[in-house]
Amino acid sequence: MAKSMVPPEVAENMKEVKHKIVILSGKGGVGKTTVATNLATAFAKRGKSSGILDVDIYGPNVPKLLGLEGQHPTVEDDFIDPILGPLDMKVMSMGFLLRKDDDAVAWRGPLVAKAISQFLANVRWGKLDV
Repeated sequence: MAKSMVPPEVAENMKEVKHKIVILSGKGGVGKTTVATNLATAFAKRGKSSGILDVDIYGPNVPKLLGLEGQHPTVEDDFIDPILGPLDMKVMSMGFLLRKDDDAVAWRGPLVAKAISQFLANVRWGKLDV
């Protein structure tokens, strides 16, 4: 059996999230954020505990789509508490970590991968259906 490529801290933190859905595309501007936000909202409307991780480092729009602009997560015991959004969705986005909506992030490869890994390993997602 092949060894898992998932870092142990990510696996440990995400173990209580039953179903993980990834929305991705190699092309920008095709509606990934809209689809992801609508899916998370639809699951929440159907009574499922739902969360959304906006890993668009360069143009995080989930806070805007959910009306959560200007909010900032708290940090406790080296874990980030996600923002509680509509329908009690847990939401995390690089947009919450920037000072202003128009701040830019100019990261590449390894820094982007590290940020995504930290969102998976260090955000207190807790128990979620989706």
